[in-house]
Amino acid sequence: LTSLPRSSRIAAKKAKQDTAPSSLPAPPRGASASLKGGLVKLASTAAEYLGDAARSGWAVTSLTRADDGSYTARITSAGGERTVTAKTVVVAAPSGPASSILAPLAPAAQRLSEVTSPPVFAVTLSYPSSALDPARPCSAGGELEGFGVLVPRSESLNSLGFQFISSMFPDRRPAGEEVLLSYFGGAQNPGAAEMAEEEVVRLVHADAKQMLLTPDAPEPKVLSVRKWDKAIPQYNVGHSQLMEEVRGALPAGLLLTGSYAGGGV
Repeated sequence: LTSLPRSSRIAAKKAKQDTAPSSLPAPPRGASASLKGGLVKLASTAAEYLGDAARSGWAVTSLTRADDGSYTARITSAGGERTVTAKTVVVAAPSGPASSILAPLAPAAQRLSEVTSPPVFAVTLSYPSSALDPARPCSAGGELEGFGVLVPRSESLNSLGFQFISSMFPDRRPAGEEVLLSYFGGAQNPGAAEMAEEEVVRLVHADAKQMLLTPDAPEPKVLSVRKWDKAIPQYNVGHSQLMEEVRGALPAGLLLTGSYAGGGV
């Protein structure tokens, strides 16, 4: 939940007035872009810029609307219970918590609990460049080339796909190595949520060998294994109608966004 008290609106207005440095590079059209240090820099820089107006670790327990159209969020934090009042509230919580927060104001928002987000592992592995199979079209010149691959279920592999991190972001590539990010699990493999990390890495490595690597490729360096219990919201049949119904029921000044609501980073 994000509210817009006066201090935040002033900060936002100042940010809008500031011009971006002309030295910022423009990424090529169609290319992937990120921030140095990862996307966490987006949140940390915003928090640094807003100073005391930024809050984290606050849990919203209820949201009410007064006769004058203003909203009051009741919040628990390490400092105890408190309230925040604002004319506009942006709810960017996952669909389950958003449903609980919004339903008292708009009963149609209970339908947000119907949005499913199956678990997914994000597994980042590193291999020596010599392990790439030169016969594969994505390993031109002995290095990975391109964005990555999606794996259809008909291929009978376990991974949902691979992103070629060393190709997308060369500055993150260790010399002489290729970095792969695999996604594992998803709506068609719900049992993956109960698997041990070591087993997930073993299966991802097997998929990488079948798709990208030589048969004698060594075991990878495991750079990261992260399980997202509620990862990718599913845009099932009727999802757009569900979102139109919920948004149409929200009172003025109450906005809903998120990866299940048409956007994400």
